[in-house]
Amino acid sequence: MEPRPADPAEREQLRLAAGAEVYEVRRLRTLSGRPVMIERTVYPPAVGELIAELPPDTVSHTVRLEESGVPIADAQHTIDLCRADAEDARLLGCRPGDPLLRERRCSTDPTGTPVEWSEDRYLPETAAFTVHSSAAAGSLARRPADCA
Repeated sequence: MEPRPADPAEREQLRLAAGAEVYEVRRLRTLSGRPVMIERTVYPPAVGELIAELPPDTVSHTVRLEESGVPIADAQHTIDLCRADAEDARLLGCRPGDPLLRERRCSTDPTGTPVEWSEDRYLPETAAFTVHSSAAAGSLARRPADCA
């Protein structure tokens, strides 16, 4: 994992200036040895430098970030379907164009500063998402997304 120039979408999601760099992690995630998901996460430089120091087999980057003083306080999730590209097909053992469940996530620290931008792609029938809404918590109000 080394720094590379951020593309326009990454700069927007992470609120970075033109010419900024990001650190990218791509991981194939498995359950009982079976490929089920590809994780593609980019980090702004200060966070990416912490992630780059972790062993490649670190299970949870979030836990390690919190231990390093970078708590994730909020995350905006978008869940939809996408089609497998050539890399997805090769790593997940599906065909290009097959449907995948996609979860895009922008996570922020307690000050609202983006910590990560991630796109995870899951094989069908390997993951489920549960969303709880509560009027008592005030979470049902419509508001502009913090991360586009």
